Amino acid sequence: MTILHWALKDIAYEVTKTGVYIKVFTFQPCHLWLRWTHTYPQEHSVPVIRRGVAIHSDKRFCFVSYHDNEQSEGDDTYVHTFLKEPWPACETRYFYFHGRMGGERSRSTSAIFKYHRVAPELFQIILEPWTVVSEPPTFTRIILEPWTVDPTPPDWSRIIKEEWT
Repeated sequence: MTILHWALKDIAYEVTKTGVYIKVFTFQPCHLWLRWTHTYPQEHSVPVIRRGVAIHSDKRFCFVSYHDNEQSEGDDTYVHTFLKEPWPACETRYFYFHGRMGGERSRSTSAIFKYHRVAPELFQIILEPWTVVSEPPTFTRIILEPWTVDPTPPDWSRIIKEEWT
């Protein structure tokens, strides 16, 4: 009998327009489910009994109401992706991962994660002329400026010749 255990290596988040894209990396190939809830996980103390004597108590955490979501990839993988939509802005969710290895249920679970979704960044709210790529305008009227054309010769009949004495 082999012991089926997996562990998380890394987790990454990417905010989309209407939700969150969660990517998880593991050391062993496995198939994961994301279990999430809106409410803070409940804490319970469970006594540890050795030979009939309560030595100390362990803390246990449980989700009161939860939802399970399977990873996007099929079969056992090292990279696991979850697209959580809709996920309203300014909402906090608590979640952890559980899974299977080789089709058999694994006793491994991840730590409990807390993620608060922020609103995505808004791009180009105001379109300025230099931010928009457009065709050059077509002109139907051309105005000639004085410095761009050859001037007409002056009318010399108006010149008065003065003699200085």
